[in-house]
Amino acid sequence: REYLSKIKYESSVELYYGTNYIPPVETIKFREKLGGFHKTDQLKEVYGISDSLFKSFENRLDVGEVDLKKLKINSCTEAELKSHPYIDWKKAKAIYNYRKDWSKIESWEVLLKEKLLSKSDKLKLEPYIDFE
Repeated sequence: REYLSKIKYESSVELYYGTNYIPPVETIKFREKLGGFHKTDQLKEVYGISDSLFKSFENRLDVGEVDLKKLKINSCTEAELKSHPYIDWKKAKAIYNYRKDWSKIESWEVLLKEKLLSKSDKLKLEPYIDFE
């Protein structure tokens, strides 16, 4: 099994399965923006990887040991919020302004109650958010 956390820029690590190819540069860029992959399905979000391509190698991939980079939601800048692939500029601005105008965001309950993020956002972002 190949581990997504081990893919590097070197061409020797480019992954080929038959005629199928995982683009390492795009994979690494997306992994770095995310803060690490926490499930193999996230690879489908990488530019250049279609559903059929993903299905051709999904059983050969694993996330491996991952230390996800957490987004410190109460201390990061608006730009840092925007840089995460799962947070668009509108959500980043809303979170930043809420924090500036009101106070520390204590939990997902606040993010959802104040409609700063949706339930579907929570599913994607939960492993990446740190409320400390």
